Amino acid sequence: MHAFILRLLNEFRILKERDALTKDIFVSKNLTEEEFLEHTQDFVLTLVNECLNKYKKSCFAFDEGGASMNPAKVLRYLPKGTGKIVTVVRDPRDIYSQILKEKFVFAPSDIDDIIKYQIAIHKRWMSQKAKAPKEQLMEVKFEDLVLKYDETVSKVFTFLNIDSKAHVKKKSIFKPEISKNNVGLWRKILTEKDVAKLNLHFKPIYDAYNYTY
Repeated sequence: MHAFILRLLNEFRILKERDALTKDIFVSKNLTEEEFLEHTQDFVLTLVNECLNKYKKSCFAFDEGGASMNPAKVLRYLPKGTGKIVTVVRDPRDIYSQILKEKFVFAPSDIDDIIKYQIAIHKRWMSQKAKAPKEQLMEVKFEDLVLKYDETVSKVFTFLNIDSKAHVKKKSIFKPEISKNNVGLWRKILTEKDVAKLNLHFKPIYDAYNYTY
């Protein structure tokens, strides 16, 4: 998972401070795959329960975007049947526009590089999605979260088997009224030439998620 991301960052010369990576190496006895998974699941469960008990909560969420690069393996590290992944996808034109607007450093800003970058991520996601248990994986379009907030949030809660009554901070953290300004952002930022070029290469992504072009 992280190796794939690091390869992309290195390929597009995004990751400049390689010293930011830890140099510490920890070793253990030679474990079988089953032993490793058992210990990893116990470790994760211990950390999660510590947080749940401390804050008196019943659910724990990892905000980890890299999980979507390898969902099947990530789910193996959680106690069997306890984990689910919700992946949010977004119009790739808006992703590029947001990168330009925010000057985001962990993605390329050159249009040719962003095309290669997003296509690589999309291909990786599609290949890995097919390997993950369908009952533990859900895709949500960012645009639906914003423009069809109540309907989409309800589907997410149903998928996660969480009572919707537990949603006590509706629209107070994720605010669709503000986020709607980022839907169709590309119309305000990109040139016609840029849009035409992106459309030429991103058609498979548009078709997969019913984006118009």
